[in-house]
Amino acid sequence: MLYLCALILPPLALFLSGKPFQGILNLLLWLTSVIFAITILGFTIGFVLWVICAVHAIFVVHSAAADARTKALLAAMK
Repeated sequence: MLYLCALILPPLALFLSGKPFQGILNLLLWLTSVIFAITILGFTIGFVLWVICAVHAIFVVHSAAADARTKALLAAMK
């Protein structure tokens, strides 16, 4: 579910993953992409920035899930 959220609203996925600092940085980049996408001349730039935001969010969500799996594995080993 977070991966779908990372594609549609990347900053929200980062906030839900517990990464507020990366979420704020991604929010600034995402807002920039939305502003560029609204203008006619910057549509392609806005789309590229949005793709960068989405890829970043997917990597961070995957990393957070991997960290949670590692913590659960370590807790089970104790």
